[in-house]
Amino acid sequence: MANLTFIRILAGAASGLLFASATTGALFALPLFYLTPLPLFVVGLGWGTASVAIAGVAGSLLAALLLGGLVGLGYLVTFAIPATILTYLALLCRQPPGTADENQLEWYPPGKLVAWITVMAGALTALAIPLLGLDAQTYYGNLQEIMENTLLKDLESAAPEGFDKQQITELIAFLARALPALSAAIWMLAMVFNMWAAGRVSGYAGHSLRPWPDISQMSYPREFAIGFVASLIGSLLPGILSIMAVGFAGAFVVAYVLLGLVVIHVLSKLSPLRPFILISVYIGLIFFGWIALIIATIGMADPIFNLRERFSANRPPPAPGAE
Repeated sequence: MANLTFIRILAGAASGLLFASATTGALFALPLFYLTPLPLFVVGLGWGTASVAIAGVAGSLLAALLLGGLVGLGYLVTFAIPATILTYLALLCRQPPGTADENQLEWYPPGKLVAWITVMAGALTALAIPLLGLDAQTYYGNLQEIMENTLLKDLESAAPEGFDKQQITELIAFLARALPALSAAIWMLAMVFNMWAAGRVSGYAGHSLRPWPDISQMSYPREFAIGFVASLIGSLLPGILSIMAVGFAGAFVVAYVLLGLVVIHVLSKLSPLRPFILISVYIGLIFFGWIALIIATIGMADPIFNLRERFSANRPPPAPGAE
């Protein structure tokens, strides 16, 4: 019991330190933000929901002691509570109806976990927006002023020749409008990646409380598409609700990019050029933003046209003697 308490506190302290370091604003500290939930998920998937909850409280207290109560509260809301909820959901299981074997369990599906992360990403972004203004004009004005005070000098020094201050100001204005979608996307990617990484770490260590899911069969609930359409419609509305809807839309696009990657992984198994295809996809995703829209479109098309089932059904049978 003493060892478990130590593990919980250590995980919370590591996560809290990562978060506190990321809030310093230093460029080298930005990657630490992406790793903040990793210790929480490792202790949660390895030792249960109570462990991640205790670790989250410990991390929040440490962040508050280091940088003040608001930073501690920010950590609690941004990472500790979501990680606890997601761990609880990930560890949910039941015995399938009509199954007599008590060891055969049905675990909470990964597609629903990603759906929850999507909704959380949009909701957290929406909660943060009123902190900068209760109407669109005030929000954009305050955000643009903050970005000009923090980014203007860096952009001016890094801008190519012929890129004047007016163009930099226009770029900042564009970033201000895109920030809700970017914020939701970054938080969502951080949570998905770290939950995936923690599952792998726990599995390799032989301390995972649930088996590794079949990612190739991942799918979203039917209501997911309705939420995406609603966020797109909401982004066309006037006022502060439009800004909140943009955050949700950004999270939904990331979710469909993830689903599109799953589809590509499954379909690429049909090709002898699979390694080349996957490497090209990920390189393109890193260096060319428009590739993400194509992948997201594949993810949106899959539940409509059953791409994985249709192409897998047409796969030729294996040769005699092949594994």
